[in-house]
Amino acid sequence: MAYTPKIASNNHSCLASHSKKSPLFNMPVAHRSQGLGVYGLAHRRRKVLRESIKGITKPAIRRLARRGGVVRISGLIYDEIRKVTRQRLADIIQRLVFVLESSSTPRYERKTVTTRDVVFVLNQMGIPVYGFAPN
Repeated sequence: MAYTPKIASNNHSCLASHSKKSPLFNMPVAHRSQGLGVYGLAHRRRKVLRESIKGITKPAIRRLARRGGVVRISGLIYDEIRKVTRQRLADIIQRLVFVLESSSTPRYERKTVTTRDVVFVLNQMGIPVYGFAPN
C-alpha cells in the first residue's frame, strides 16, 4: 500500500483547492459557457462603449492630416474633426439603411452591407471611390 500524505486545509489551502474539480471541467466542450460567470467562476468584464467616436485617436487624425499634406495642427481641431466624422458617417449609414430597405423583397430581407452598397452610396453622394468598377 502506497503512502498518501494528508494535506491540512489551513496550512496548504492552495493545494487543497486543486484537489476539488470544478463541474465546468467535467462538462463536454459544447456545453461550456463563454466565460460569463458559470458555476461561480470569475466573471468576464465586457467593455462598455460610451463615446466610440473617441476611438478616432489624436495620432490617427494626425496621420490622416499628414497624408493630406497638413504640416501643423491646432489643438482644438481634433474634437471638430470627430464631430464632422460622426456627421458624415451618420449620413452614409442612413443612406445605406435606405438602400438595404429598398433592395429587400417580401421573401428576402437584406441585413448585410456589402462593399458594393458603400461604393454605390458614395457615388450617389458625389464621392467616387477609385478601384471599384461602376455597376
